[in-house]
Amino acid sequence: MARVMEAHNASARHPAIPGEPMEEVLAGHNIVSDKTLAAAKHFQSLHDDAMRHFNAVKDVSKFSRHDWRQFFGRTFAVFSELWQFMREHMLSLRQGGILPPPRVAEIASKIGQMFYHTYVHSSDVECLHQAYCFYMVIQDRQYFGGDGDDDEHPEQQSSSLLLTHLRYLARFISVVLLLGRTGVLRGLVEVGIRVLFSRGNAAEFDMCCRLSGL
Repeated sequence: MARVMEAHNASARHPAIPGEPMEEVLAGHNIVSDKTLAAAKHFQSLHDDAMRHFNAVKDVSKFSRHDWRQFFGRTFAVFSELWQFMREHMLSLRQGGILPPPRVAEIASKIGQMFYHTYVHSSDVECLHQAYCFYMVIQDRQYFGGDGDDDEHPEQQSSSLLLTHLRYLARFISVVLLLGRTGVLRGLVEVGIRVLFSRGNAAEFDMCCRLSGL
């Protein structure tokens, strides 16, 4: 878990669709070494394992007969291993096209969610601060892209990625409100509006900004 709490200082690049054979993902790259292929396969294995743990733990009730700490501890350990592997093999994963920014955002956002869920179970405010750190890194480094308004081809962003971006913003706003960091709130709301109207009319975006007081 300690590695995960340090992980927000790392940088990276997004991917392959989960489950897609690594050989097919890497086929479009001119130079693919055995080392890169091995790193890509191991990364995908760690990623799939982390997602399985995350999907299981997010539904653990605070009042479950099972000890939530046991479930959360295992999930943090898996994500810690995944993030550490990303840091150690960043170059190979980038060269292989396995770790573009949206995948980094996906993983960092889920770690943030884990810290938030830990706060819900434990009321430990430090967990909120850790969630804030991961969410803020995603925003600062624009792992989801240029927030829609300055992307070269915003209309090509997939609907699933757009939804993931909006969910991340909603969770980030929740953490910001709980921490009382209202100075950050305005910027997040503006980003959310830009993302929503990235494919729409600029006049509609301006109108929403006026109505929200931005």
